[in-house]
Amino acid sequence: MLATRKFTVIVPTRNRADTLQHTLRTCVMQDYDNLEILVSDNCSDDGTAEVVAAVQDPRVRRIQTERRLGMSQNWEFALGHVGDGMVLIVGDDDALLPNAIQDIARILSETGCEGIAWKESKYYWPDCGGGAPANTLRMSLRSGWRVVSAKEALDKVTRYEAAYTTLPSLYWGVLSRDAIRRATGATGAFFQSLNPDVYSALATTMVLDRYVWSERSYRLNGMSRHSTGISFAAVEKTKESPRTQFLTEGNLPFHPSYVLVPASPLYVAEAYQQAREHVPGGASYPAIPLATVLDQALRSASADRADVYDQVAEAVREMARLAGTPELAEGLIPSHPHREAPPPRTATGISLRTMTMKVDCNHFAIRDVAGAAVLCHTISSLLEHDYFSPKGIAKRVIADVRGRISRLSRR
Repeated sequence: MLATRKFTVIVPTRNRADTLQHTLRTCVMQDYDNLEILVSDNCSDDGTAEVVAAVQDPRVRRIQTERRLGMSQNWEFALGHVGDGMVLIVGDDDALLPNAIQDIARILSETGCEGIAWKESKYYWPDCGGGAPANTLRMSLRSGWRVVSAKEALDKVTRYEAAYTTLPSLYWGVLSRDAIRRATGATGAFFQSLNPDVYSALATTMVLDRYVWSERSYRLNGMSRHSTGISFAAVEKTKESPRTQFLTEGNLPFHPSYVLVPASPLYVAEAYQQAREHVPGGASYPAIPLATVLDQALRSASADRADVYDQVAEAVREMARLAGTPELAEGLIPSHPHREAPPPRTATGISLRTMTMKVDCNHFAIRDVAGAAVLCHTISSLLEHDYFSPKGIAKRVIADVRGRISRLSRR
């Protein structure tokens, strides 16, 4: 096993023993000794403790909150148990790909960078709901990595020219504990937004000079019935839904300049403003103009469901009113009327436009995120070693012909 710098994988969880067991399988399959897998149990009352105990790997440690915490506070609680080294957070329905930690450690060692981010790959659990394509894997077909400027990347995200997932974060990548400390303000708490994944990307990028961008994924973002992301914009909002729990569990308040509705551009703007106010030196970064935020929120909502669009449009009016410019909303809303969203693409196969592949996991007898992670890693490895490329096929044909000629010549 490779063992150099320490890595800590934080797995925050609460009452998700059914998916957690598969997530932990992908963590303990990592061929890396200097690794701690820290399960932060947020007062679960199901079989979570038994699931963790059954793993029987000395790298796994379970910690438990004294009371039920909001998402950001649970992540903060877990982070308080991490020493030096590299840190990443894996959701309790997500997965690490085989050899992920080993590969990331090698890349960071080669570059001397404190952070890495990678192209997103997703697994939709069989019970994901929300109209998502059940039991499918969507993965990147590209490989390779490069070192990029943190400032330039952050500028693109705050201009809405790139997704926040292109920045290194605790959830979409790996960060050094030192970088997290440098991004922690006077309060002593790192997380300052109720969207901790978005906040960790924006806040830590402010204190980095450069980081690694990888075209190859090293984790799967699992989308299950537990996922807040799927349920947040759901039409029916029950007391038991992850959305309702998320909003009622005493989480950090949304920044008063913005209104919390299902719109990713608002999440970015809110987390960025919190980072400007809390990260040491963050005030030197320019604010995102409100007109830009509202325009992007409406643009993203215009192709969403009608009820989501109505929520966002009303929120845009409220934010413009709070800023003392109600006319701004009335000028922007007609520019982005609601339109019928195109039907979701359900076909499996390869998209050359996005260089992604959608796989029906039923074809491979896979029904959980651990199996999907192994499948994703296998396909990526086959592609990287030219098993499927025209160049690779040509090499094998030429080698076969040469072998035949050599055997014939010896007769």
